[in-house]
Amino acid sequence: MFDRRTFLAVALGAAVVLPRAGAAHDLLDELDVDHDGTVDLADVKKAAGAVFDKLDRDHGGTLDRKEVGKRLSDADFAAADPDKSGALSRDEFVAAAEKLFNAADSGHDGKLSKADLETPAGKALEQLLED
Repeated sequence: MFDRRTFLAVALGAAVVLPRAGAAHDLLDELDVDHDGTVDLADVKKAAGAVFDKLDRDHGGTLDRKEVGKRLSDADFAAADPDKSGALSRDEFVAAAEKLFNAADSGHDGKLSKADLETPAGKALEQLLED
């Protein structure tokens, strides 16, 4: 039998583990403005611009590696920084989101489904757009 303490411990443990299980679904819900079960590139670009604006706290117009944090791997950050300035402009940040979108778009139909968002590229896109 579960006593009250055991039940709370199990419930709290599940709360720590379970939120990531539906993360792709959460991103889909957040960005699917027409409620068709998919996300298109325009929605992703708009979200990426909003994330950039939120991260650019000093309003310098660029994000350095520290400001981007774990949203992009070191390799993805380097790829998103073609001028090798060590910082991403808004256009470069949005282009990184577009690149991840295109990599996740398995049907090459310009839309991401829940299944697309569960691929490695989809998860990377989700991490980039995390609020």
